[in-house]
Amino acid sequence: MNIELAESNIQKFMNRYGIEGFLKLYFAKYLLKLLKSELKSKMGSEISIDPGVIFHYKGQQIEKLCDIHEYEGQLFEECKKKADEIITQFKKDKKFNDLFKGNLEKLNDPLLEKCFEKKLHEILEEWKGEN
Repeated sequence: MNIELAESNIQKFMNRYGIEGFLKLYFAKYLLKLLKSELKSKMGSEISIDPGVIFHYKGQQIEKLCDIHEYEGQLFEECKKKADEIITQFKKDKKFNDLFKGNLEKLNDPLLEKCFEKKLHEILEEWKGEN
């Protein structure tokens, strides 16, 4: 893919879904990556994973769940729901008003980036405290 095509695809996506759509996809993919990493770390090196299936913890037991693609699809759907929650929290914070009004240049603001990272960390810590 060349740069012009990539830029065109991004512009079409932004025109269709806006900053909220972009952030929802970003956060959903980010959360999916975190979940997959956590799952791998919990399973440890002593467990061999058949590439066609995925396992999960149920209490202290590890159980076969389903086909890995089906499982990733289910995880991604849950991540999209959590991404919506993250976006709702960001929209409540006045520091991000300009961003949600379509001022995409704010994405390059180093101060806003720090606030963004801090807010995301707060949300994830809040979720961690709920479990």
